[in-house]
Amino acid sequence: MKTIYKLLSILIVPSVLVLYSYSSGSPGGKTGSSGDNGITCTQCHTGTAIAQANWITSNIPADGYTAGETYTITVTGTHNGVVKMGFELTAENSFGSKKGTWTITDAARTQLANSNTAVTHTSGGIAPNGNTNTWNMDWTAPEAGTGNVKFNTAVNAANGNGNTSGDQIYTSVLTVTEAVVLNPEITEVNPDNADQGWSGDVVITGSETSWLDGVGSVIFKYSNDNSTTLVPDVFVVNSNTVITATFNIPAEQQFGSYDVFVDDLEDTGGFIVSETNLSPAIVSVAPDHGQQESSVTLEIKGDETSWAEGVSDIMIKLHDDSLIMLAAGSIMVMNDTLVHAVLNIPVDQQIGVYDLYVDDLMLENGFTVDILNDISDYLDGQISIYPVPASVSINIELPPRARYRIVSLNGRIINKFVNASEYQSIDVSGLKNGIYIVQIELEGNIVNRKIIKR
Repeated sequence: MKTIYKLLSILIVPSVLVLYSYSSGSPGGKTGSSGDNGITCTQCHTGTAIAQANWITSNIPADGYTAGETYTITVTGTHNGVVKMGFELTAENSFGSKKGTWTITDAARTQLANSNTAVTHTSGGIAPNGNTNTWNMDWTAPEAGTGNVKFNTAVNAANGNGNTSGDQIYTSVLTVTEAVVLNPEITEVNPDNADQGWSGDVVITGSETSWLDGVGSVIFKYSNDNSTTLVPDVFVVNSNTVITATFNIPAEQQFGSYDVFVDDLEDTGGFIVSETNLSPAIVSVAPDHGQQESSVTLEIKGDETSWAEGVSDIMIKLHDDSLIMLAAGSIMVMNDTLVHAVLNIPVDQQIGVYDLYVDDLMLENGFTVDILNDISDYLDGQISIYPVPASVSINIELPPRARYRIVSLNGRIINKFVNASEYQSIDVSGLKNGIYIVQIELEGNIVNRKIIKR
């Protein structure tokens, strides 16, 4: 009989030791997770585990965890009449592999378990506060690309009767997503080039950008020297991925490749300023004639000119002899494409057709000096020749008794003097393209007018 008691003592004492030893922490692998094969504390404690929502909480943002960041995880259990309460917590991916790194922040109440892949209570961490017990610990998120992480915990609410009966096991699950890591970049600049002096809108398109949150600056920097910049007059954030910037590129802006910056995002060589290849020209002068011993104020118009930067000389040179010339007495620059000049024509100035010069720009056969005579003023007021230029015919309106003829610039007479009615149409379709002089004669005096055949 003594032998039987001794045998019972040998069997009973270890069982009691097993029951009480877990008050100092879970043996590990009892969270009910897939990585723990669904095992909970019910293997030792009677009853069925009850699932609870929201017993695991964290400060992980709603949009998910970020690889390498550390977060606080909290387990909170509640059970009416509980005497002792313990737990085990682990974190796994969707395949049941343990993920992340645990750090103990309250060593008196928590400790690592299951080869450091879980956290459990210590003997100092099982005393509830009323019907509730709470444990905190830190978890450092795993490498990027892990995906969803599931936190599993099993909580044992014990009645303290010294055996496994009457205890209640609870489980809870918290699943968190991995935050989407954006890779913002500038993907397009349209247009991606413009000439010096250009004005217009440049649309900048991004990918995975969040520009509606605020854009501090849009700036283009010359690739060879970032101190040379091109800044828009204004920019508008149209959406998270689209910005419209309005530019007025100076005519003297450094040409070449520019890096496009939207705050700290850069598109290297994203924009090119091209050197402007202007073709400046004199397009018209009015009036285009003047008589000897007169002062004429010329209105000279240009195209792609930059006269506002300064005009040095305006003069006329006889088309057939450039040594015969006359310089303007005064010059007034109105803008880049308009200049006024006063031409004081001497009484002995050679009559004929002159080329007009504004610095190095020339308008061939741009001005005609007419002969001084007593009736030139009278004729000027009554002569009308149009259209100029002409391709088929020109119309001439002359005073009574006047006659006319057409002469080429080299002096060749195209037709003899013809008596004119007050209105007459002249066929010029047979003339070669170029400039001709219409000589109008009245009572022995001649006035020259220029026509252009095209």
